[in-house]
Amino acid sequence: MRRFLWTLLLACGLSLSAHADTLAAPESPVLALDRAAAEAPMLIVGELHGTQETPALVVELARTWADRGAVQVGLEIPAQEQSRLDAFLRSTGVDADRQALLAGEFWQTPRERSDGRRSEAMLALLESLRSARAAGARINVVAFDDAAFHGPAQDRNARMAERLRLAHEAQPQTRTIVLTGNYHARRNAPAGVTRQSVPEGYVPPQPMTAHLREIGARTVNVSGRETRFWACLRDQPCGPQRLPVQSSVVAPLLASLDGPDRDYDAVLTLPVLHVSEPVTPDADR
Repeated sequence: MRRFLWTLLLACGLSLSAHADTLAAPESPVLALDRAAAEAPMLIVGELHGTQETPALVVELARTWADRGAVQVGLEIPAQEQSRLDAFLRSTGVDADRQALLAGEFWQTPRERSDGRRSEAMLALLESLRSARAAGARINVVAFDDAAFHGPAQDRNARMAERLRLAHEAQPQTRTIVLTGNYHARRNAPAGVTRQSVPEGYVPPQPMTAHLREIGARTVNVSGRETRFWACLRDQPCGPQRLPVQSSVVAPLLASLDGPDRDYDAVLTLPVLHVSEPVTPDADR
């Protein structure tokens, strides 16, 4: 995972500097994201893992879509956790239910090796979806990563895309919101890669979204004017990180991107992205 962070950060820079057709109209981020999705059957939301705002935004959008019909939310969690996720979503959400969920291997990764996906915000997302289901919303969760896979990144992206494709084909009338790292959310692998920027011989893998174009998936990258997140950087322990402030960017802002080589269909820039720390499974709550 660490060797891809350069592409993850590069994605933010490319998106902010791309020629964009700004969609000017004051509106909430969730309405902007809804508009960016148009009528697409699948919206892929790219994020820097380990923030508070992006998972919360996905929850808001899922609730909005659930008022119109059935929704499934794809999460970059190993498929091996699916049964625990399903059980939690059916539960009453008491402490025992939460601890049963967090007993899964995915959540047990030590803090110093946690890449940002096992965040308090991700747990809050699941609790919000559970609560919405309890109130009658037709929302399901699809875990599309693979804890047992240790092959090339190219193959991992293809396998994740295949899981999402199968979930879509199984319920073609159900709209899907996918939350994933912003490299996986790209339409194309980054161009202009040099030996100075990546390990020698490294070729960026074809992103997950590139395998999903035929089903009409749209993709939006969520960035921040001020960005703090939790990640594992090369040669550094996992922990809180930050990007330089984008002083020239006005936020919130939704900008659409054009051209066959665009990185995303749109970029949503929020005022601030705050770090969300990893869940501590055995902590008192």
